[in-house]
Amino acid sequence: MKRNAIARLIVYSLLALVLTGVLVTGLRGEFHLFQTSLGGVVEGSAEYDPAQVQKLEISWASGHVILTKDDVEQITIRQSRTDDKNENMRCALSNGTLKIDYNKRGLHIGTLPEKDLHILVPWNWDCKELEIDGAGLIIELRDVNIDELSINGAGCQMYLSGGVQEVGIDGAGCDITLNCTDRPKSIEVDGAGCVLSLTLPESCGFQLEMDGLGCELETDLPFTKGDGVYISGNGHCKIEINGLGCEVSIREDVSSSDAYPVRCGNGFTEGLLLEALEEKYAPGTIITLKTPVLTDVDLELYVNGKFVCNQTEYRAPDGATHWEFQFTMLNEPVIIHFNTVDGIER
Repeated sequence: MKRNAIARLIVYSLLALVLTGVLVTGLRGEFHLFQTSLGGVVEGSAEYDPAQVQKLEISWASGHVILTKDDVEQITIRQSRTDDKNENMRCALSNGTLKIDYNKRGLHIGTLPEKDLHILVPWNWDCKELEIDGAGLIIELRDVNIDELSINGAGCQMYLSGGVQEVGIDGAGCDITLNCTDRPKSIEVDGAGCVLSLTLPESCGFQLEMDGLGCELETDLPFTKGDGVYISGNGHCKIEINGLGCEVSIREDVSSSDAYPVRCGNGFTEGLLLEALEEKYAPGTIITLKTPVLTDVDLELYVNGKFVCNQTEYRAPDGATHWEFQFTMLNEPVIIHFNTVDGIER
């Protein structure tokens, strides 16, 4: 690489870091310009027929963005706070694209309230394309299948578990974790100071090219290097990193063929558990869940949308009591869900 090209790369990267700081300050601080141009919108919580939705476009300004599968029939969209009607999110569906905006304001002066976005989708629905715009977000994509994933915004943290084919990250200072259950085709990261932690299925292989000074690769997998390209195995997953000071970690999940994750389907379920779930369980494993004893109500445990059991009460020698639920791990990823017997779904 010529000296002037290196100099330009350094200047551009420094400029990107400066602009990133300005952008994050604007989104999180005293001045916020949030563009919305949705017609025929629904404000606040909404539900949509999954057969009519192929693409999700999300513009979010502050907080968490969570997408997960659950025992729902409709694509269900919720926000964590609705104190001010001016802060209600806006949703609109047109030609197969469902757009979700943080609020209806075009101009906001003052600190933005942190607000979480929860999207629940049916078990049999897969996302053709997902695009998320917004700086400083915490993004969780749990046990989903996505053909094309695009994240635009500096300083984002993202965790994905599931299948994804194509990934594009555009924004400096992003921290990206991808636990892939299927073999991704391509991953591209544009932005200085990004961190990519990638777990690939067994025998997937990768081909990595890093264009930027100070970039580092950490992996236990065997690879060859030539002309700045790292190749491991069959090189199936094409990875391109553009930006100074990026860190890439790649590992192979040798247990992916015989162990699967267990996740909570909603915050109500997760909040009840007295003990944290392990990352993965082998099929046939007996899993015991413990919760506090609830007053004047019983609980039902559902696994992947199917009823399993009610609670059994246990009393410790010191007199303390708790409830337990048991199920046998399936030969697939699992989402657990507690429901009250009075019919009020949490």
